[in-house]
Amino acid sequence: MIVAVKGLYIHIPFCDTKCPYCSFYSYIEKDETIIDKYFNTLIKEIKSYSNLYFDSIYIGGGTPSSVNPKILDRFFNSLFKLIKFSGEEFTIEVNPGSFTKDFIDVIDIYNINRVSMGVQSLDNNVLKLLGRNHKVTDIYKSLELIDLDKYRLNLDMIYDIPTVEDNIIFDTLDDIVKINPSHISAYSYQHEDTGYLANSVDLDKTLFKDIENRLHENGYNKYEVSNFSKKSMESKHNMIYWNMNEYLGIGSSASSMYHNDSNIRVRYTNTADIDKYINGVENSDKVFDEYEELDIDKQISESLIFGLRLKNGIDLNDVESKYSKAISESVLKNINILITKGLLTCQKKRLVATERGTEVLDTLSLYLL
Repeated sequence: MIVAVKGLYIHIPFCDTKCPYCSFYSYIEKDETIIDKYFNTLIKEIKSYSNLYFDSIYIGGGTPSSVNPKILDRFFNSLFKLIKFSGEEFTIEVNPGSFTKDFIDVIDIYNINRVSMGVQSLDNNVLKLLGRNHKVTDIYKSLELIDLDKYRLNLDMIYDIPTVEDNIIFDTLDDIVKINPSHISAYSYQHEDTGYLANSVDLDKTLFKDIENRLHENGYNKYEVSNFSKKSMESKHNMIYWNMNEYLGIGSSASSMYHNDSNIRVRYTNTADIDKYINGVENSDKVFDEYEELDIDKQISESLIFGLRLKNGIDLNDVESKYSKAISESVLKNINILITKGLLTCQKKRLVATERGTEVLDTLSLYLL
């Protein structure tokens, strides 16, 4: 099984409420007995692996900050008896309102150094429209607890929201910039999410490029489709995914990727059903719902698709060198078609998505399979 991989992802599915637009698996549960049992199961799953060493850890959800800090404390204490960690980057996701002084005290103990907060908007009417259970005052109260000299802070926001005027979106963006986080994730509602507001949108009217330009003017450089950072403040954990490095996912709905002894890329995703997940781990059964083995050609295609999410794209020579195989003629033919259509550029064999190509990246990716 997996021995030394770059990143560890741990999924905490519990939320106080379910946001209508959210596509991530979450579970609305107030019973601490069930929550405690879930965390005990996480430890049992980790024990099923051996010799684990990580450069980054990412605690996502769900809403990790909604969990009783005492439960998190017990979990982290057990976790670090089982794994080795370089301490390079340790991220936890939080929501305004559930981010408290007691929570801060716990993450300080375990040297969490990056906090990612789901702000989404700094307008109360937009927050209500999005189904968020916090208000703008809750956001600022939570931010007062964060020492920016101690934590790298990411703030999430959403734009291209139907019925919301552009000036309201830019007011949120400007206010987020004033907070001075080291990292900002800006997601287009229509392009990234599914849900009750998922209307079709004229790509000529998206704020995609305007958001990028405004952030660039304020010292935030785009390094991936939806991610912007100050210098050297990129998310190291997310770069693991986009650079096709190995990672282990623990918990319900968590995904993992590694290469077996035959250099076949293996991907699998745990069941999202909490009861099935807990019972499966308890009985030492397989708990994944999805399992896939990718041959070299599929690995090459996947590397191209993920590489095009990055602002600097991907070097075709590097891809062929890494996999010791030429990119197939059919994929090269499609790449040339996409270049002709103005969706890709290629200079000195570095393939980069154009602005329009980035806006339709999911559709574009189908041509690279």
